Amino acid sequence: METLIFALLATPLVFSLVMAFLPKNTSYNVFAGLNLVSVAAVLVLSIMTAGDVLTSGETASALGLWFHLDSLGAIFVLLIGFIGFLTGLFSLPYVKADIEEGSMPAERAKQYFALFSLFVFTMLLACLSNNMILTWAAVEATTLSTVFLVGIYKNKTALEASWKYAMVCTAGVAFGLFGTLLIYANAADVIPNAHEAAFLSCVLPYADQFDPTLMRLAFAFIVIGFGTKAGLFPMHTWLPDAHSQAPSPVSALLSGVLLKCAMLVIMRFYGFTIQAVGAEYPQLLLLIVGTGSDGSPLDWRGIGGIVLLLACILFQGYSAISVSEDKGKVDPIFLNAVQMFFGGLLIYGVGIAAEGFHPFWAKPVGFYASLGVLVFISVFAFSFWFMALRTEGTKVSDINMCRLINPVLGAVLSWIMLPGEYPDFSTVAGMAVIVSSLVIYFRGETIVQRWRLRRH
Repeated sequence: METLIFALLATPLVFSLVMAFLPKNTSYNVFAGLNLVSVAAVLVLSIMTAGDVLTSGETASALGLWFHLDSLGAIFVLLIGFIGFLTGLFSLPYVKADIEEGSMPAERAKQYFALFSLFVFTMLLACLSNNMILTWAAVEATTLSTVFLVGIYKNKTALEASWKYAMVCTAGVAFGLFGTLLIYANAADVIPNAHEAAFLSCVLPYADQFDPTLMRLAFAFIVIGFGTKAGLFPMHTWLPDAHSQAPSPVSALLSGVLLKCAMLVIMRFYGFTIQAVGAEYPQLLLLIVGTGSDGSPLDWRGIGGIVLLLACILFQGYSAISVSEDKGKVDPIFLNAVQMFFGGLLIYGVGIAAEGFHPFWAKPVGFYASLGVLVFISVFAFSFWFMALRTEGTKVSDINMCRLINPVLGAVLSWIMLPGEYPDFSTVAGMAVIVSSLVIYFRGETIVQRWRLRRH
């Protein structure tokens, strides 16, 4: 297993160095062939390495304590292997077309493919590293390897995006370094052998002995630092520019893998934090953490629900845009009827599969009354929503933003009607964020103008 880990790390690095030392006037086919061999080899090695860990349930190590691969890391290694191969394969016709169109000089193919393999190497290093300082360095190295890929076209907008990406991510990851050093200092005071304080696998068994105050501060730095790299709000400002200016394969690799690698680092430190201070504080910082209300991991139904919900959001957004673009061609009443029928049928089928069959009859009168009101309001609400999308001059974004009030109203109703539901800090804070966002979206410009007039 140690040999496989070394081979997995060395393959993209060696190919990157080989392409970097080749002359610029080398044929495009040579660079394309080397890149294809590199990503294909990484795919095979990632399947062999991660597959062994996932099937055996055991961890793998290499170079003593420096490299470590567990089941969680194995999933990310597979992700790098598959997406790296697909984007590398797509890069071949993509870069060739750019060269033929004149948007990229032929000699720049060397830079693209050499940095592409280097990018894959830095992500693998971040996932496989067991040393927290090396992990931070690997995440920082992903920035250095991709900033030149973002600005590969070297026009004004591309260079602006690459500089913004470099500055924001470098400044953000600096906070991650502060948090990493705080955890290291905390571990060095607790672990019997201080030389092992920098290794994640050695630190984890002693995490419950860490200073809680210091861990709270450290985890806040970790979330800010590596959250910037992961594109978490509000440290996401580099994302639109970098993704819009980078070549499509690089953009796919950024969104598909790089952001996930940064989240992996946060998850590693999250395990330390919950042992030191409990789950409430880190979950408050990480509102996106996939845990249940009792802190237990989500089962297959919860994970499946999240996946389907995300798919629903994507397709619903697409349908809204389609209705708005094809004004007068799509009947909103018919669209709503189709949505209600098939949506209800799907929900009924999923409900039977997950919870079994429950008879519809012999229910309290209030149940049928509330159900009738719900159906009536839902039908009219969605029909009016689709009709609003057809109105001339209506912005899809404005109408979709209004739907954000749904969770706020749902939470308030649950507090009123359900005995076990009550407001807490996280729900109230989340509701305040939603309401503030709506106010800023619809009235932000007016508020700023009034504030400026008062100042002057």
